[in-house]
Amino acid sequence: MRKLLYVLAALSLLIVLVPVAAVSADQTSVDLIAGQSIDAGDVIVSNDGENLYVQFVAADGWCISETHVAVGTSVEEIPQTKKENPIPGKFLNSAVYSPCEETPEPYVIPLEWDCGANIYIAAHAVVGKAIEGCVETVWQIGDVETDACDGGLLTNYADEFNWGDPAGPCTAGPTLDVRPDYTTPFVVGTTPTGEFPYNSNYVRGYATDFDVHWDGELPFGGELIVSWSPGASASEKKVVSDGFPTWTLTAIGAPKPGEGWFLDTYPLVKDSNSVDPVASGTHTINFLHTQGDGTFWDWIRLERPCEQWETGWGEGTPFAGQNWAMYFTHEVQCEPACPSIIGYSSKVQPLDYLPTDIRVGQFESDDYVRIWQEFVGPLQANLAYDLEAGRSAWYDGPNPYPLSIAAGTPVCSYYVHLDNVGSSPALQKMGWVQFDADILGLIISGGNLGTFGERDLMFAADAAIGHPDTTYPGVTGVDYWRGFDVHHLVNTDNARFSGGRVDFTMYVVEAHDSFRVILPAVWQ
Repeated sequence: MRKLLYVLAALSLLIVLVPVAAVSADQTSVDLIAGQSIDAGDVIVSNDGENLYVQFVAADGWCISETHVAVGTSVEEIPQTKKENPIPGKFLNSAVYSPCEETPEPYVIPLEWDCGANIYIAAHAVVGKAIEGCVETVWQIGDVETDACDGGLLTNYADEFNWGDPAGPCTAGPTLDVRPDYTTPFVVGTTPTGEFPYNSNYVRGYATDFDVHWDGELPFGGELIVSWSPGASASEKKVVSDGFPTWTLTAIGAPKPGEGWFLDTYPLVKDSNSVDPVASGTHTINFLHTQGDGTFWDWIRLERPCEQWETGWGEGTPFAGQNWAMYFTHEVQCEPACPSIIGYSSKVQPLDYLPTDIRVGQFESDDYVRIWQEFVGPLQANLAYDLEAGRSAWYDGPNPYPLSIAAGTPVCSYYVHLDNVGSSPALQKMGWVQFDADILGLIISGGNLGTFGERDLMFAADAAIGHPDTTYPGVTGVDYWRGFDVHHLVNTDNARFSGGRVDFTMYVVEAHDSFRVILPAVWQ
């Protein structure tokens, strides 16, 4: 038997689902106020001892298209007019985002200020949102005809496309043999409508592959709508492409006698396709006729949601000028540090040094569970963990959803270790440790059996937060069995934390138990 576990009798059942906080002690967070009164997101400022980070985060439904940041040791160092209104266009840090973004990349500004310095920050942004229930036309090629001819029947629903002059709304259309010149690319807003190839004909090789160019952007996406006719009887396919997803239009001709000259032969079909956000620039839409006889394009329209745009400032103290611009302050913190151990049970031994080898048999003790500081700093990648606050390993098991701390979060890791001496009898240790900061999570799985089997998060954490001067257990042989065997045979390993206190039971036989306590880094 490798391990046995003992139930911590005093461990009470307490289920408290608390999300991991990614806010460290050095962060300053203010609301991003748009239009003088709208909470459109946040501006978050932090530093890591080397750089100052300014992060804009839009609120739900909003996005950010432009940002400007100025930083100084006094408000006078922020560019202003003679009337003391800030000038965002002269701020040293500026960026434009197209399409607009919910969370643009943070500004990284070299930290030129001393620890404890109070710096002044003006954070300006242009923010926007789609107006629910409102749609506007970006552009349209061709008109939506009315039933003004032949007693209310649609006679000529493509009259404006290459039909000669004059071509009125009731002018009868030509046969498919008519193949006038057309322009490709057709530039929206520049090329005359009469140079659009109204008739694509796969059989005759006429206008089967042409482009439409348009300038602009779709910050919140849109809708491309095409009104067209598939011909008298054939199946037609048109592939519409660009920055839009590929889109195939298919219809089978079904004449409608008595509906007018065109509809008697070429029934009208309308299709639409949702468009994702598109960045500012010149875009190409390709219309490709892949099979079937002649096809008529009636009209083509690009729509987008109506938009609301506002100017925003990081909330703080108003500038002395007449507008409503604001600035706020941030105190520079320089070095991340670990919260301190402020209490522990009698069988726990905090170390003031770093063990060099903690494989089985290399760092043994029958007297104490050892604990030491292992890592401090921002995470380079997301860190997965097993237990959150109030969740008992024995009673509650692992969470039904993944738990992780986001990359970039400054954290501290303490390593807890028990390895009995040689082949001595089974060794049981119950204990607790109290920190002066609230714990973020526990990592207890790694080579273990039972409830937490095959999770192996201790091994994953070795690479993420392990100290380079420590040799950690490998994934083969007895070294592999390092985690808590919850509910395996007679083992009753357990761990739980609440606030800054962690309680645990570890029971080993010729092997080792270990787990990690993850805390927020503090700044000094």
